[in-house]
Amino acid sequence: MGSEEIGLFKSLRDADEWAIVQIKILPTHQGRGIGAHVVRGFLQLADVAGVPVKLSVLKGNPAINLYRRFGFRVISTTDASLQMRRG
Repeated sequence: MGSEEIGLFKSLRDADEWAIVQIKILPTHQGRGIGAHVVRGFLQLADVAGVPVKLSVLKGNPAINLYRRFGFRVISTTDASLQMRRG
């Protein structure tokens, strides 16, 4: 069975905290729940490990709503972005 690259997911895992660094889904594959699936899986692993997860997202990015649905809360802001954390 073949495979096709449809995006990327970058993360960091420290002993005390994990971070979602970047999620990018190619436009032809967006809107199919792929990003939500990847985030959900990462958060499940973080829950098992007992660590909080943080991320930074540009203001106005529609993904903010997705992150809020997964329990992320804004912990600080800059002119351009929101720093969010879950757990």
